[in-house]
Amino acid sequence: METNCTGGRKRLNKVLLAALVVCSAFLILCIGANALRKDIEVSTNGTVQSYKTYKATVGEFLTEKNIGLEPEDVLSPGNNTKLKDDMTIVIKRAVPVVLVDGSVRKEIKTAEDTVGDLLSAKGIALRDKDRITPGLNDKLKAHSKIKITRVDEKTLTAPKQLPYDVTKRNNGNMKKGKTKVVRQGEKGQAEVIYKVTYEDGKPKSKVAMTERVIKQPLSKIVEVGSLVAVNTSRGDNVRYTKQLNMVATAYDASYKSTGKKPGDRGYGITCTGARVRDGIAAVDPKVIPLGTKLYIEGYGYALAADTGGAIRGNRIDIFCSDFNKVNRFGMKKVKVYLLKN
Repeated sequence: METNCTGGRKRLNKVLLAALVVCSAFLILCIGANALRKDIEVSTNGTVQSYKTYKATVGEFLTEKNIGLEPEDVLSPGNNTKLKDDMTIVIKRAVPVVLVDGSVRKEIKTAEDTVGDLLSAKGIALRDKDRITPGLNDKLKAHSKIKITRVDEKTLTAPKQLPYDVTKRNNGNMKKGKTKVVRQGEKGQAEVIYKVTYEDGKPKSKVAMTERVIKQPLSKIVEVGSLVAVNTSRGDNVRYTKQLNMVATAYDASYKSTGKKPGDRGYGITCTGARVRDGIAAVDPKVIPLGTKLYIEGYGYALAADTGGAIRGNRIDIFCSDFNKVNRFGMKKVKVYLLKN
């Protein structure tokens, strides 16, 4: 009986020992599994999400969680980085933008922060005079439009015609209204250097920088007639230099007209010493110089050879040897032409 009890205790001890081994192994396995599990945070464009994983690398973790990446997305740290507990993986998703470089338009995706960062990433350089909108420090966002205006400057040389002027000269021997070309004009020639500004290959402005005269222009010379003429009552075509509208009266050698009688000193003699006769006119020397030949409308030819106390301004007194003609003439408005000598 004692032998059976001893054998039973031995068997029980073996069972207990086996159970202890199994529990220990399970405990070790659990501890090991917990040691391999990692808490990971993923920040996608600022939005954070937590995960648990047993994967070893960033790439394996992303595959496990079915987190896909576009070629333009930015991942930090990289795919081959070993995962650590409490690690944060940052994903910056690329956004679509439009880039117009000169006349070339491109739709691209980028995860860069600013316009300047995008240009650097794409290897796009700006020259001194190029312009860009928005500015290099402006933040990028979805559907931003970046415009680069390419500015070039070139110098061009071009011929230029110089106009000639027209010089007019009075010709007193040619009838008024007539002209005569004495010398034809000739255009001059110059060479102009321009600065031409192009924007995106198209000319925007053109500024003359220097101008060099190669040939001076030659003035055109035109003579202009200043001589005027009037047709007299006898059909003569008389040239004159001036025409006046005057009030005319007639006088004779009588005492009534001159205040002198035959035998009086100076009777019948004009102020210029000429003897009075038909064709003598008394004038205001300030208006018509003495000695001027005249043609008087309604009277005929005359000579300004006398003056009178009442003859002032645009008044004229003409001599008639016939008393009856004096009375008939009376006072009237006439045109007086100063003739060309």
